Amino acid sequence: MRKTTCLWLVTAFACASSNTQAFCSAPSMYSQPPSSRGTYSRPSVPYCLSGYEFSGQHTCDDWEIENYINEINEYIRELAEYARKAQRFADDAAVFSGDALSYAECEAEAAKDAIE
Repeated sequence: MRKTTCLWLVTAFACASSNTQAFCSAPSMYSQPPSSRGTYSRPSVPYCLSGYEFSGQHTCDDWEIENYINEINEYIRELAEYARKAQRFADDAAVFSGDALSYAECEAEAAKDAIE
């Protein structure tokens, strides 16, 4: 009889504690912040444009201007992609923060219920 009562208590305790653990699931975050590559440096203005600011004239060939414009556009695309990745990471971090708060409140409530 004593063995049966003890077994029943152990089983009841195990079920109660597993229910608490299942209800309060710890948050996880799998995102990583985006890496800012060292290649995010602004392209250098070609020398043939050096006097354009003052005189409004340049000595560039068409291919030099087109190449510079392509480099600037690629630079802008890379920065925009970095910004999108950073925003996704920030969104994931905000969700994690809310989940962590919910988890902490759940654990605190479970601990409070355990002593009552």
